[in-house]
Amino acid sequence: MTENATTKGLVGAVIGLGAYLANRIDAVLMVLAIFLMLDYIAGITLALMQGAFDRKKGVQGVVKKLFYIVLVLIGFLLDFVISTVAQDAGLAFSTGGVLGLAVTLYLIGNEGLSILESLVGIGLPVPPFLQKAFGYVKDSSGKMVKIPKEDGGDK
Repeated sequence: MTENATTKGLVGAVIGLGAYLANRIDAVLMVLAIFLMLDYIAGITLALMQGAFDRKKGVQGVVKKLFYIVLVLIGFLLDFVISTVAQDAGLAFSTGGVLGLAVTLYLIGNEGLSILESLVGIGLPVPPFLQKAFGYVKDSSGKMVKIPKEDGGDK
């Protein structure tokens, strides 16, 4: 399956705006942590069910998830640098953590899609609203396929 960046961006923007307005960025970080764990568990489960489990890939998956945290940290550090430089220049400007939040929301969308793909691979019936939320439908053979754009493109 391919990613649907527009859907991830829209879902992320709505969640991010709500979190920002509610001053609950910590809740968004918790959601990311849970999604990271669920994606790893779902991926391992799918690999075991398909008889394709590879210990090396499992370790690589853990390392990859740990470096997602580095990406989030980079986003929040950039927020800090921009706000600090603006303050030192005498400007009343703050990013409010928007860069770190944007990175976090992108990763939540990415992990959500990956979890959905694993659940479909395991054979679970995924509710249609979740399929559509990530830009996928089942074709006549029951396989998940990306919803084509009206102009015929797939991105």
